[in-house]
Formats: sequence, C-alpha cells, structure tokens
Amino acid sequence: MDLAVPGPIEEVFYQNSCVTRSIGLDGVLVDTPDYEYTPLEDGECCALGDGMILLSGASGEYILDTETMELIRDMREAPGFSAHCSVDGVLHTFGKDHCTYTVKRGWTVADSLPECVHPVRQAEAMGRLILLFSDEWVHVLDTVSGDCATLAEWRRRETEHMCDTAIIKLGTRILKLNL
Repeated sequence: MDLAVPGPIEEVFYQNSCVTRSIGLDGVLVDTPDYEYTPLEDGECCALGDGMILLSGASGEYILDTETMELIRDMREAPGFSAHCSVDGVLHTFGKDHCTYTVKRGWTVADSLPECVHPVRQAEAMGRLILLFSDEWVHVLDTVSGDCATLAEWRRRETEHMCDTAIIKLGTRILKLNL
C-alpha cells in the first residue's frame, strides 16, 4: 500500500483503506499489515510539530506524517478534550484533565489546573506559555514550571462576519482578538 499517492488528502485516504504500521500500547512502532483504516468521525486535527499531525476521533487516533502522507494507527486511547495547542512538539489538551501527548511517550496526565480554569474553551500557544480561555477569564499556563495564573477577564461576542471576538481588559489596556 502506498499512501504517498499525490492528490487531495481525501482521495489518498479513501483509496487506501489499510494502514501498515501501528504504535502499540507500549509505544513501540510495529508492522500491522492490512489493518483496516476507519475514516475519522467527530475528530480533532492537532499539529505535533516536525510535520506530524494527530488525527483523533471516535474511530481512534492516527498520526499523519505530512511529508510521506503515511498514516500510522496509535493504539493508545486519547482522552476527551475541548481545546488543544502544541508547544515545542508536545500537544497539550484540555478537557476534564490537562493532558500532554508526544509520539514517543503517548498520553500523560499533566499537572492539574485550578478549578476556576475549567472549562477551557480555547488554548493558544505563545512560546512556552499557553493562553487558556474559559467562559469569563483568560489564564496563562507556563509549560515549563506548570504554574497557572489568571491573567484577565474577558467577554466573547459574535461579530457580523460570524467569527468570535474576544475583548480582554488587562490593567488599563484593552485587547481585541479575533478567534
């Protein structure tokens, strides 16, 4: 099977219904000839860095190498999450727990976040920091120290162009972000 067939990504995956390699529960990459590929349903697409993308959904987790267009099944089950971002090749997800993911280590529950941070609606990476948008507050998470602090109050509103706008009051400054 050759997943490096040129063409739109949908055609590549619908023409090839099997993956030939999988990451086992122990994190070891193994050959799995004729493993049926199930198209993703209700999924998330998360950049991992180095041309790797995690495709996570109801039908399982897959790693896509964008250079070779090889699809690898990851047998380690992903936690549910509502927001995500990537910092230095580490995927950070936010749902019931703050979890991290790397291809090598798989899923790890990270330091717990203060209760006031939940639910995280959106996460944006800025260097080693992650801005976490909850319902009314913006929090900042330092991915090195694990420290989390409330940064500012904000409100969200729909614009006429159907995109969300965040208005953040930070001291005497007001920031407007188009999300």
